Amino acid sequence: MTMFRNVALGTLLSVVAMLLVFGTTDTAEAANIVVDTFADIVDDDGSCSLREAITSANTNTASGSTSGECAAGGSSDAISLGAGTYALALSGAGEDNNATGDLDISADLTVGGAGAGSTVIDGGALDRVLQITSGATVGISNVTITNGSTSANGAGIYNRGTLTLTNTTITGNASTNGNSGGIYNYLATATLNSSTVSNNTSLYDGAGIFKVGGTLTLTGSTVSGNTGRNSGGIKSDNGGTLTLTNSTVSGNNAEYGAGINNDATLTVTATTVSGNTASAAGGGIFTNFGTLTLTNSTLSGNSAVSSGGGIYNSQATITIVNSTFSSNSGGGIRSDASGTVNMTNTIVANTTSGSTAWALGHSIQTTTTWTATAPAI
Repeated sequence: MTMFRNVALGTLLSVVAMLLVFGTTDTAEAANIVVDTFADIVDDDGSCSLREAITSANTNTASGSTSGECAAGGSSDAISLGAGTYALALSGAGEDNNATGDLDISADLTVGGAGAGSTVIDGGALDRVLQITSGATVGISNVTITNGSTSANGAGIYNRGTLTLTNTTITGNASTNGNSGGIYNYLATATLNSSTVSNNTSLYDGAGIFKVGGTLTLTGSTVSGNTGRNSGGIKSDNGGTLTLTNSTVSGNNAEYGAGINNDATLTVTATTVSGNTASAAGGGIFTNFGTLTLTNSTLSGNSAVSSGGGIYNSQATITIVNSTFSSNSGGGIRSDASGTVNMTNTIVANTTSGSTAWALGHSIQTTTTWTATAPAI
C-alpha cells in the first residue's frame, strides 16, 4: 500500500495527460480513480482494485464505505494504473456485469498506465481480458493487455463501442474456438495510435484484429506475428472501412490473407506489409469483393504457396499508386478474371513463381511473366 501512495502524485499527472489526449464531455463530473492494489478483489477492505474501479465508473457508486475504496464514478471517468501487473483472478466467464472473468466496461472511461512496458493487465487465461459494450466510449493508453483466453471471439478485447488505443500493446491472447485472439471489433469503431497487436492466435479468422462492419483505423501502429486461419493479421469483413497509415503488418500467418484479409473498403497509405506467410493465397493482402486503395506503400518478402504472394485479388477493385512490390514468393499480384487492378507509378520486382507489373501512365515494368487469368492484366 505504501508504494502505491508514494506514486499517487505521478499517477494523477497521468490522468491529466489522458484527459488531454482523449477529452471529456463534462470534466466537472468526471472522477479520477487511482487503483492502489494489483490484486483482483471485490471487497470493502480499504483498497481500490482495477475491477472495483471499473465497476465504480460503470455504476457511479463507490466500491465500499471503508476509507480508501474506489470513489464513485461520474461522467467520462479516468482510471490511473501505476507500473506493475494487474492479474485477473476471479474465475467465471459469461457474465457482463464485471463481477468475474473479463473486465466489462459499459460507461465512458479512460484507462491509463505508466507505459506499455511497465503496466500490464493479465487475463490469467480465465476469460477474455476486456469487453466494451455498445454505447461506451473508451480510451486506453500506455498499457499491455495479455493472456486473455476464450472459446468465443476476441480474447484480448471485444469491442462494441468506440475504442481508442494509444501506445498500447495487445499480445499473447488466444481465441481457442473463435475469431480474433487480439481485438474483435463488432459493428463498432476502433482507433489504434502508435500501438502494437502481436503474437495473438485464433482457431478461425483475424487472429490479430477482426473487424465486422464498423470502422477500424490504424496510425503509426504494428500488427505482427499473429496466426489464424483466414488472416493472421487483420480481417475486415461485412462492409465498413479499414484504414492503415504509417503502419506495419508483418510476420503474420494464415491460410488466406496472412497479412490482411479484406471484404470491405480498405485504404493503405505509407504502410509496409512484409514477411507474411499464406499456406494458400494472398501472403500480404487477400481482397475478396470490396475495394483496396494502396498508396506510397511497400509489400515485400511475403509468400503464398498457391499464388498472390503480394496481393491476391478476387472480385475486387484495386488501385495502386506510387508503391513497391519486391521479393514476394508466389507472385507479386494475382487477380481473378472478375477483379480489376489499376496501377500507377508502381514497381513489381524480384518476385518468384510468376510475376509482373502492369504499366499504366508512368508505371515501371521490371519483370515480364504474368500467371493470372485476368484478361485486363
